[in-house]
Parts: sequence; structure tokens; C-alpha cells
Amino acid sequence: MDAQLADLENREHLLLLAAYFHGDQPGKVIHANCWRVLRQALIWTGLWCEELERDEWNDPGSPVIDLWYQTLIAMTRRKPKSKLLLEGGGNLGSPEDPPAYPKYTGCGLTRRGREFAEQLLGQYPQYRP
Repeated sequence: MDAQLADLENREHLLLLAAYFHGDQPGKVIHANCWRVLRQALIWTGLWCEELERDEWNDPGSPVIDLWYQTLIAMTRRKPKSKLLLEGGGNLGSPEDPPAYPKYTGCGLTRRGREFAEQLLGQYPQYRP
């Protein structure tokens, strides 16, 4: 498998698991804060550091945060909608408008996403908050 593709798949898996732990049941109001979801996934990878912790309050934009946030946003836009695993909330951007900073947006698992995250927990039991 292509290394970039494998990396993307791993990012998506970790983001789904983080949304699972920080979100609510499907069908509820989306309340998992994207910043918390990103933070949890980055902690699991060992990429989280003190500098990123400070960035939460300064909104400077970090290449690491940007890469993972773009992955999260892309996951909320997958087609067809019936296969969507993650829903977005707030200003996740458009071709004309950049997304709001992650702490101002939300995400939540679809019913299908929750089922997939529960399967992933069987494969990756080490990923717990």
C-alpha cells in the first residue's frame, strides 16, 4: 500500500476514534469540538506538544493542525452521504471561504461512523483517552 495512503487511513481512523470518545450518540446535536478531536488524535500519534497547546488560544495555524483538520473536513464531505462516517458543524469552509479555526467548529459520528469506530476499537484497543 502507498505510504501516503496508509498515513491518510491512519489519520482517518484516529480522527474517528477521537470523535467517538468526544462526541454524543448519532442523531444528537453535534457537540464534539473539532479542536478536542484533533488534540486527542495528535496525542495518540505523539505529535501533540506544548507549542500546539499554546496555539489553541492564539489561532496561529500550525502545519500539523492544518493537515489533520483538512483531513477531518474532507471526511465530512464524502460522497455518497449514505456512506458518510463523520458530520461537520459550523464553518468548515467553502471554495470561497476558509474554515473557522477548529475550536470554533464541531463534528460528530454518523450512525455508520459510530459502528465503524466501535470496530476500530477492537483493532486498536490502545487508543483510549
